[in-house]
Amino acid sequence: MDFSIVQEKNGIADISWEKPTTIFNLLWFSINIVRGTIFNNPTFGLDLSDIKKLTDDKIEIITARYQAALKWIIDIGKARSIDVIVEKNTQSIGRIDILVSAIQADGTPVELSTFRSVGSI
Repeated sequence: MDFSIVQEKNGIADISWEKPTTIFNLLWFSINIVRGTIFNNPTFGLDLSDIKKLTDDKIEIITARYQAALKWIIDIGKARSIDVIVEKNTQSIGRIDILVSAIQADGTPVELSTFRSVGSI
């Protein structure tokens, strides 16, 4: 890729035309592309469309889906580890906060912090 997705201080992603030096792009695309909608690959991406109500027990399911969506990055040797923390946002009903912490193959730490609405409000 000849562009990088960069995270602004407000948590919103933006594009830089600099060549990527980390796996941030891989992390970002993996969790922001709906599973099965790109690359003609039904296993790529993340799908939370069946989560209709955000309850405490759904947080574990959502976390597992994030981890599954990111696992391929470890499998191809681009990352040593990827950890995902998903929490219900206490100030916004139906919103989750996500922190992805990865260690690249070369030992460089990479973090992605974002949020999204889940289910119906």
